[in-house]
Amino acid sequence: DMLKGFLEEGYPLYCGESARRIIPNIQRLLERELARGSTVFFLCDHHAPDDPEFSMFPPHAIEGTAEAEVIPELANYKGEVIPKKTYSSFFGTPLEEKLKKLKPKKVIVCGVCTHICVLYAVADARIRGYEVEVPVDCVASFDEKSHHFALDYMENTLGAKLTNLVTSRAKPAKFEPLEAVLSGETADVYFARTVEILRKEGINPVATMEFFAGRAGVLCGMEEVKALLARVLPKGKCEVWALAEGEAIKGREVVLRITAPYQSYGLYETAIDGILAHCSGWAT
Repeated sequence: DMLKGFLEEGYPLYCGESARRIIPNIQRLLERELARGSTVFFLCDHHAPDDPEFSMFPPHAIEGTAEAEVIPELANYKGEVIPKKTYSSFFGTPLEEKLKKLKPKKVIVCGVCTHICVLYAVADARIRGYEVEVPVDCVASFDEKSHHFALDYMENTLGAKLTNLVTSRAKPAKFEPLEAVLSGETADVYFARTVEILRKEGINPVATMEFFAGRAGVLCGMEEVKALLARVLPKGKCEVWALAEGEAIKGREVVLRITAPYQSYGLYETAIDGILAHCSGWAT
């Protein structure tokens, strides 16, 4: 579903910048696989104007419209377009028969959205006995929590192999936060005072804090930040969303979002900002 309707701004189901970020990686993937002699299929949403799916989603990818076309960044790569009317790449399409003839060693699935059509494609392929690979930096969704849920489900329930096209999936090095950071010694006076007041008042509101880059660059230091948050945030009462270590980012793009009882992380805002800025080469 790497279609204009999902990847170009202005359409009702535009998936956002996180989806556009995977386009260069998919280009690399296609170039690699075509050079190896692999067969490429573009599975494309293709709906009638009165499709029942429009009771759940706004009308999109209607047959004969530009919205249903493969994005220009990928359209010139050699591949067969297969229209589909449901989340499934197999139901009501010729894909199953084509794969039977090809007898591939494995099926590589990429595109959008991770938790909808990508997940169904992986499930359908695994049910039919195919070895499936999903490059995690070649899939995306408009919903980050659902994106990660789908990746976990594909790997641990469906048995798909998750890989990274650009970087190794080796586990990152383990970091231990400095005691001076854990003790709150590095806290800016404003954050420290806020936590002090909340403790005296006996309240601990759940708050959301976002960190963003002042300019474009490459994100570094996120693994150190995650190690710190793992030590200080209460179990089961918070949500942390973060871009991946080493990811290219745009100016003013959110790189980290913490939702948790404020007292648990208020003393560490300065440290988090400092780690990300220092490692990424920015000013705080």
